[in-house]
Amino acid sequence: MSGNVKVIVRVRVLSYMPPGEFEGQGTRFGLQNRNRMLHPGKPAGKDLVAFDVGIPLLAGPGTSPPRFRGFFVFDGPQDRQHLCLCLRRRTPSEEAADIARQRIPLDMSRAQISSAISSGCLLEADCTWIMWDRPADLGAPRAGNSSWVIRRPD
Repeated sequence: MSGNVKVIVRVRVLSYMPPGEFEGQGTRFGLQNRNRMLHPGKPAGKDLVAFDVGIPLLAGPGTSPPRFRGFFVFDGPQDRQHLCLCLRRRTPSEEAADIARQRIPLDMSRAQISSAISSGCLLEADCTWIMWDRPADLGAPRAGNSSWVIRRPD
């Protein structure tokens, strides 16, 4: 890891589990990494799945917006960073077509990050508002309506 990484921030993204089929084809669902591989998460209650990852926080001025680096962090327009949930057709190859993707903005504050780290907690984004059973309603990838809250780990 780069010398300017200050600490690893633990985050959780909570989502509904989408249907296992779309238009008669099986699907795969997960948190996408920079190599387009999907990581499946773990069950988190009835029809829910949780994606827990650690993301490196880059050192920088305490007043600037937090900047992250890591295998799951994507840079977006206007210097916004995000995680990406993805629903994909199940095919024999990794080149399967995406059905829907949803960006989860990494827009937590430095105060939230400091509080979570000092208390041994994680930051959780509740993304259960995403309707994976209606991918056409999602449209093109867009910024989500998630907000980060501090949670005790399981």
